[in-house]
Amino acid sequence: MKRRSFLKSSAVSAAGLIAAPGLLRGAGFGNSPLSLQGNRFVTFCIMIRTTPWEVSRDVKLLARDEYEWHTLEGVRAMREAFAKNNPGGRLTWGFTLNALEDKRKNYREIRDYVVECQHKYKDEVSYFPGYFPAMYLPRERINKEMTEAIQIITDFVGNGYRPQAIMGGFLSANNLQ
Repeated sequence: MKRRSFLKSSAVSAAGLIAAPGLLRGAGFGNSPLSLQGNRFVTFCIMIRTTPWEVSRDVKLLARDEYEWHTLEGVRAMREAFAKNNPGGRLTWGFTLNALEDKRKNYREIRDYVVECQHKYKDEVSYFPGYFPAMYLPRERINKEMTEAIQIITDFVGNGYRPQAIMGGFLSANNLQ
């Protein structure tokens, strides 16, 4: 499958879930309280990064700057559409280390807005360590950067906030301990 086709299919699927939240109720969701055990849930994540295929601060597999793609207007529109169609729904904001540390206007505004969303909607603010860091970096460095990222998130969100999850699908199990 080509990347463009995959992204298009993913976007259409996400849009369908946002536009028709009753779809899940028809499948048995929403009729009674659910437990985590034995159930499957959909998580909507907005990932903020500075370049595609970031691995670390200084390791980027494709050095294309995405500054102009990540705007306050864009993320606000996505969050508001999600809130409108999923009242009470929470989503996850995942930042790469570069996006957490970038001092340019778009990234500063997005971080400020995400803090508002965390307070208003109880959204999760998390760290996304990039694509396949375990293939390119030693575990110690991954752990060090993860610790730094969590501290940055704790500092900018405030009120003692700590991420409850890491977007760690591309991490070694040892890094997630």
